[in-house]
Amino acid sequence: MIKMDQIERTRKLVLVEGLSRRQAAKKEGVSRHAVHKALSSAAPPQYRLSGPRPRPVFGEV
Repeated sequence: MIKMDQIERTRKLVLVEGLSRRQAAKKEGVSRHAVHKALSSAAPPQYRLSGPRPRPVFGEV
């Protein structure tokens, strides 16, 4: 999984310094698909639950 600091550095490499996506991926040590995902969204990824949490069980089980 790509970390937040890697996302920031990758975005800077491609958008500010003008490196290609492939060069940025090689320099950061991540896949080209991860670079594409980092560049596709303007905001960093948010934590989302995959489903609702189960209700707690009180008393005897």
